[in-house]
Amino acid sequence: YNVRILYEYYLRRQCIALDYKNTKHCRDLSYDIIETIEKHIDELDKLLKFKRSQTDFKTYLKDSINIITAKKEGKSATYWNLHDPNLASKLGLKPSTVLLIPSDKGAGKTSFMVYIVDGLLTLNKNISVLWFSLEDTIHSMICKFVSMRTNLTTKQINSENYVLTEDDNKNIAKALKEIEDFNIEFIDESSSIFDIQKTAKKFVEKNEGNDIVIVIDNFGLIDQTKMTGNNLENEKEIVKK
Repeated sequence: YNVRILYEYYLRRQCIALDYKNTKHCRDLSYDIIETIEKHIDELDKLLKFKRSQTDFKTYLKDSINIITAKKEGKSATYWNLHDPNLASKLGLKPSTVLLIPSDKGAGKTSFMVYIVDGLLTLNKNISVLWFSLEDTIHSMICKFVSMRTNLTTKQINSENYVLTEDDNKNIAKALKEIEDFNIEFIDESSSIFDIQKTAKKFVEKNEGNDIVIVIDNFGLIDQTKMTGNNLENEKEIVKK
């Protein structure tokens, strides 16, 4: 009880200090107003880390329950299922996991991630996916999911130099029906790390109780125009956030 009182007074002092600094920056025309607002929101958000630790504990508790349940049922796997069990065991995707996929341009990172996410949403319960598609449109992304299930290329699906057969149209309709209940949301507009943070936070709140998977495709396309450091400094800040 006493610690809570101390913590509340700490938050009040910090808010006053932040508001004072923010007011100064708002009056100074040399500061970008959008960046000022975003940094202010970011700094206020950091003050709630104490509150968020309770959610972190619930995540760890859920992991522990899954491990205990799996062992009770004679299973050793505590990771999410994918279409390829061997790939699932090697990646070991589960809450609090970060997966980085580096490759040359055009090597198929997005198609690989479509395969992974399709498996996550098809074979696991209570997973919600937020996909920042910084290079492809939402229509293009849907076509990639359909392509994986029909063995048609995205160009064929869009009738580019190809005439869809009756069977093709049936397969496309079947694939669309299979994925229509996927809990996935695409953001296909330019996004800064601040945009990603805010959108992700709202997505988590909207899908409370679910495991959240966030895909950023790709890292190099995160908007850095509102960041003031050099490329290396900005990349470090992006990774941190």
